[in-house]
Parts: sequence; C-alpha cells; structure tokens
Amino acid sequence: MKKIIRNIFTFVAGAALIASCDINKPDVFDDANAFVAFDRTSISVSEDYSADGMTLKVPVTLASVAGIEENVSFRLVEGSAKEGVNYELVTTSGVLSFNAENRTRNIEIEIVPDGKFTGDLQFSIEFVSTNSVTTSAEDRCVITIEDTDHPLAALFGTYEISGTSLFNGNTKYDASISKDENDINKVWFTNLLNSGMSFYGTVDNDLTAIVVPFEQEATYGTYSVQLLGVVAAGDDFDFSGGTWGGTIVKDAEGKITGIEFDSECGIAGYVPGAGSLEILLPGVTVTKK
Repeated sequence: MKKIIRNIFTFVAGAALIASCDINKPDVFDDANAFVAFDRTSISVSEDYSADGMTLKVPVTLASVAGIEENVSFRLVEGSAKEGVNYELVTTSGVLSFNAENRTRNIEIEIVPDGKFTGDLQFSIEFVSTNSVTTSAEDRCVITIEDTDHPLAALFGTYEISGTSLFNGNTKYDASISKDENDINKVWFTNLLNSGMSFYGTVDNDLTAIVVPFEQEATYGTYSVQLLGVVAAGDDFDFSGGTWGGTIVKDAEGKITGIEFDSECGIAGYVPGAGSLEILLPGVTVTKK
C-alpha cells in the first residue's frame, strides 16, 4: 500500500512540475531585446545609378515592439571607392532617428560616375554608436559600384544558343557573357553547355573576335568537366583540343547581334573516365537577345 501511495505522490509531483513549466510557451520579444540592423549587408549599383536623379537608399531598421525612440550614428568607410569622387553622402548628419512611426530609416547616397574604366569599386557603411539598443550581426553594409565603362561592356548580356545536341536533337537555351574580375580581355560564358557551368574566352582589343580555349575545366556537381571541340568525320565525329574561334557580329549601327563561331567545330562537355555530359555538333549559333 505504501508503494502505491508513493507512486501516486511521484506522479502528482511530476504533473505539478510540468504544469509550472509550460514547454509550449513561446519566447516573448520585448524592448530589452531591441536592436538595429542593416536590411541588407551588401548592395550593388551601376555607376550611372544617380545620373537620372536617383539616390541610393540604404535601409536600416530598428526592431522594437513599442517603437522606442533611438538615435543611431553611422559612418562611411572608404575602400577603392572614394567619397567626393565616386559617391557623396546625402544624409550628412550621420545620425538616424527612430520612433514608433519611423521604424526604418534610409541612409541616402549619390553615386558619381567617373567616365573612365576603373573596375568595380567598393565602400562600406557601419554603425558607430547607439543610445540604448544593441546592433545585430548585420552592422555593416558593403556598397559595390559597378563600372559601366568596361571596354567589353557591349558584349555582356544574354545570348540564345541553338544547335543540334547528340542526345536531345535540336536544342535552344540561354547563356550569358560577363566580365572577368581581373582581366579586361577575358569573359565568362555561363551555361555554355546548358548545365550551368562557366567557361572563359578572350576578346581582342577591337571587340571583333573571341577565342575559347578547349581543354579548360569546370565543376559540375562532383565532376570535373573538360570543354572539348567536336569535329565532324563523315557520319561520325571526333573530339579535339585547340580553340573555338568566333567573329563578333554587329549590325549597321555597331550593335552586337551575336557571335559566329567556327561552323565546322562543335563543343562538348567531357568527364574523363565517365563520358560526355553534352555534345553539340558543328553548326552552333550564338545570338544576342
């Protein structure tokens, strides 16, 4: 009987303990946890962004239940972009004031184009001090000013690639050409083989020709994929090394409309020891969209 009573007491005590500790009760955010943060930690804009009167607005939000009043000071930190040369601070006070009606404030900056090729430039904004709230991990925002004066800028963009796939027959898909971060004569074809991979090519100074080296490699999942040439041999074909040369085609106004690559050479993505990921037979066309 004592054993039964003891078991009942243990059950009741345990139930009381569980009732006093509601494990389903959610955490409650209150203003003791209030914090300030940049909405985004990185922003990229064209150097021509402010040319039409647009001002870059960098949002900062104070997370608070009641909307407490708070002043947050900030500063701009020069990097490769210089204040007064590449950008101008419009919010010159260096202070953002928050309250219940204004929970998000903007730091306003004017971007200044320099009219020459410098490559992309960067500067940052960071918090200096607050009155009572803390700053979150998002306490710094890096601004990238994208250079529009790149000598190959007219080549960049989206292209339609069409041809005959050995595996899928007639095929069309989009690829893009973009700049290399370090070499002004180097560009990257993304999705050249309709699989997301990027391969590079080099462009001459006159923007008339491009050469894509074969046997360069890109990663596809866990595979290392080689870009190879495909040369027709009767009803069959062979892989080849060397390069894939193309002429950059322009219309009467000088606008780039596409690239005419060697019509007797196709392209393939080859995985050594495993086989081909894709094979586009000779006659590939590349048209700018």
